Amino acid sequence: MVDFEPLVGSEMYTGHTTRAVLEDTLRLVMRYLPGPPILMDRNRVGTSGATTGNLRPDFLAWVNSVLLLKGEEKAAASELQHAVQELTTKVSDAWAAGLLPHTPLPSMLAYAAAGAVLQFFCIEHVGSGGVQATPISGIMDLATAPARLQALTASFNIWRLLAGYASQGPTAPIGMGQVVSSPDGLRTYCLLPGFFRKSIRQFSLHARYTSFKLLQELYGKMSERKHRLSIIQACNVNGVAGPRLQQHDDTYVVHLAPVGQPCMGPPATESDLACAVLGVLRGLAALHSEGYVHRDVRWPNVIFLPAEKRWLLIDLEHAGQEGCDCSKEPFPLPFWSERTLDDGKYTAQSDMRMVAEQLMSHLSFPLEDSGQELRRRLLGNRFSAAQALRHHWLARASGR
Repeated sequence: MVDFEPLVGSEMYTGHTTRAVLEDTLRLVMRYLPGPPILMDRNRVGTSGATTGNLRPDFLAWVNSVLLLKGEEKAAASELQHAVQELTTKVSDAWAAGLLPHTPLPSMLAYAAAGAVLQFFCIEHVGSGGVQATPISGIMDLATAPARLQALTASFNIWRLLAGYASQGPTAPIGMGQVVSSPDGLRTYCLLPGFFRKSIRQFSLHARYTSFKLLQELYGKMSERKHRLSIIQACNVNGVAGPRLQQHDDTYVVHLAPVGQPCMGPPATESDLACAVLGVLRGLAALHSEGYVHRDVRWPNVIFLPAEKRWLLIDLEHAGQEGCDCSKEPFPLPFWSERTLDDGKYTAQSDMRMVAEQLMSHLSFPLEDSGQELRRRLLGNRFSAAQALRHHWLARASGR
């Protein structure tokens, strides 16, 4: 590090310098000292999309899925204040509002780098919605050996602060600013302040299941006032409302709100299960009232909103029109059973059967008689979503 000579002249060179000073130091410490795993990432152009790229810091680091360190990088030393300004305008919350209610947000560590100069900051919320970047180091000119040693010492101190947080701070359910990809790499999800950005690459392949036109119309219908609280919403970001299809690279993009905790399985109690089923049925009732079906009702497509203590149906990208023919390829979907379709067609009753099979079966506790009776009715084609919402097993859930 003493002999390291920083390159200057582009943001890529600046990133190379901060990688050598900070990232490599943190990785070195993690390799040889006990402590928390620190997940680090960079905002690579072309992988996260224009909206994500504009809102996501250049460098991010998470501990326990909590964003505790970020950085902004510019090409020339004269742009240092521009980098500092971006520290206050890009992601400044350690986790999404509402995911950890009643838990105060921690301060965030940050750096601004420009050319060969580097400075560290503490990011804090002030007043009503304001963000302040307070310097916690001087400006270090990494072209000099003493400044490089000073930056190295600061990097070790940052590791100590991150390790201290890990031993006593909470774990967030989702990492703010983290880009998550599906196993095949075609889908990406990124949590940003106030919304999720979802993208599907090679959408022409996905269009075998659902057309872009149908999704545009469906999200438009669901945005009507009578449905807004019942199901996930496509929100307006940078003047674009609803999903869009980027023709130049065949990528589907939609920004979704509200932000909630993904559900990977049923709740631990029957009372909470009833609340979750109630939330899903409200979403299905909204879809069915407009002539649509969900077609992929299962726990990974349900979120929990901790601040509101309710569950919400999400992931409409496999939706279709009620009664659509699903007897040929590319169907069936992976989680359909032999009872899902009605004579090769996917109907509103197909969604009801998925509720019974995917959400109300294989539980860690026995259902009360009223819960078992509702499940039988859903499996037996005897309830629409609107009718099921009035069932007495859900009555106590609707009063919460």
